[in-house]
Amino acid sequence: MDHPLPARVLDTCRRHDLLRPHESVLIAVSGGQDSCAMLAVLSALRSHWDLTLHAAHFHHGLLDEADADAEFVTLICERFDVPVRIERGDVGGDARRMHRNIHEAARTARNGFLRRAAAEIGADVIALAHTGDDRVETILQNLFRGTGLAGLCAMPPREGDLVRPMLDATRTMTGSYCRAAGIVPRRDVSNRSLRYTRTRMRAELLPYVEAHINPRARQAVLRMAELLTEDHAHLEQEASQAFERHVRSSRQGGYRIPCDEMELLPPALRTRVLRQMIGAVAGSDADVTADDVRQILAWAEARACANRQMASGVTVTVGDDVTVAASSWPETPMLPPRELPVPGCVSIPELGVHYCAEELTLSQPPMSVHAEAVVLPSDAVSPPLTIRGVHAGDRIRPLGMSGSKSVADHLRDAHVGSQDRRRFTLLADARGVLWLPGVCVDERARIASVPCRALLVRRSVQPAED
Repeated sequence: MDHPLPARVLDTCRRHDLLRPHESVLIAVSGGQDSCAMLAVLSALRSHWDLTLHAAHFHHGLLDEADADAEFVTLICERFDVPVRIERGDVGGDARRMHRNIHEAARTARNGFLRRAAAEIGADVIALAHTGDDRVETILQNLFRGTGLAGLCAMPPREGDLVRPMLDATRTMTGSYCRAAGIVPRRDVSNRSLRYTRTRMRAELLPYVEAHINPRARQAVLRMAELLTEDHAHLEQEASQAFERHVRSSRQGGYRIPCDEMELLPPALRTRVLRQMIGAVAGSDADVTADDVRQILAWAEARACANRQMASGVTVTVGDDVTVAASSWPETPMLPPRELPVPGCVSIPELGVHYCAEELTLSQPPMSVHAEAVVLPSDAVSPPLTIRGVHAGDRIRPLGMSGSKSVADHLRDAHVGSQDRRRFTLLADARGVLWLPGVCVDERARIASVPCRALLVRRSVQPAED
């Protein structure tokens, strides 16, 4: 089929390093035209990168059409020979329990499902079908809410292990590709309701702007986002470095920064460091508002004794320090290191994890890094191997990266909140951290040549003991 979409997706993936040879990809498939087009295109490109494809569909349990949507996704995945996982949620119940609107609860439930599915199958990346039109609408929504720099370059091609191969495509392009491929996608009736801001923007605002102000308004918004992305990335890097210099662990299990040191930071870094502290505890700073940040920084400047309960379940307390901690903490002691014999196994029943190690001879490099297993060249390991929790100052140089980064930053980027981080286990040796299961592996795992002697370490998760 002669259509420009596959070439557009291939170019996007190359320019932004979204997919690499031999990777395992989890494709989020809703059944709509964008995700169906992405499924078809990645299936066509599968042999180009020798990719292993899996699909995932979340049944929200909200609309009458949801059962038919799930059935359709099953059939189209069969057509393209892609195994699919489907999970049904109770989004209405989640919304009531979390005191959130339906859209926020659905997004949280869907993202959680995708994370679990990716970890279970060992996916390297999760592919989302957002198009350039989606990005424009998101940026404009953020603009009208009074966003900062991050909101003006929202929905980038890559966010950690989330990739958006369709971001340089348009909704018109995905629709024409589906028609050419004989795909009749499902229709979400809510996408046509003018009750929703995004739909009204799509149906009324953008056509008006293109007709009366700038016929290439969408391209202009995307160009602005690309320009601002570089500035935003630089400031985030500066904030991460300031976080390492000034932020300490608190006795409450969270993080603190002295107000005197906070004041020494430029305003642009103060807000970002505060957001990173909250994100490190909550797993994400998505619920932090500009009003939250302004109020907390004003208290810090005045040395006011005050606290603020955040929507994400953390409390920020201000006195001589700004302290961020979870509102409630599990009574989990610091995990003492457990030596992992080779060959042999070690169990940590109170956390529900089990590790095993064995020696083997590799005749070819491993295809990809699995979330629950890692292969290490024997000559790169300095015994003893230990299974332990996260320690202050831990760093890791991820495979393929030129420099090291703190383990805390990696877990924060992977949306591992402080409560989960207190129960997180990693693999280390005498020289440092080797593997963060489900997150990344150290550069020392690189297989320089084969055949070679290697260690295979597997992790399995079972229900924790009470």
